[in-house]
Amino acid sequence: MKRIWIGIGLLAALLAVGLWLGEFMEDAHQPGARDLNRAAQAAQEGNWDTAKALAARAGEIWQKKWRVTAAVADHEPMDEIDALFAEVMVYGRQEDTTQFSAACAHLASLLNAMGESHGCYWWNVM
Repeated sequence: MKRIWIGIGLLAALLAVGLWLGEFMEDAHQPGARDLNRAAQAAQEGNWDTAKALAARAGEIWQKKWRVTAAVADHEPMDEIDALFAEVMVYGRQEDTTQFSAACAHLASLLNAMGESHGCYWWNVM
């Protein structure tokens, strides 16, 4: 009888950790995605100082959360995100509006997907 309670406790702990990680992933990547969307908009308006600052801040957020994300997420999309951040910085230095905005939009989409893929949604359970 004692073992069943240990098993139930372990399952409850795993459920709690899973739910917490889902919330963490969404909360960790949404601010970066918002900054990248705003950076793309600022670049299209010709406000390069703001665009570069927002993209850099999104990159810093990504780097701060990278290790925890790497512990629970697939590394293929993470590698793509890393590469796109490098591209965004190059496009920002060149002030290439089209490429910078497109790369920011792509990155924002990947960051949103990274957060949502670990959330507690019915489509993730199926």
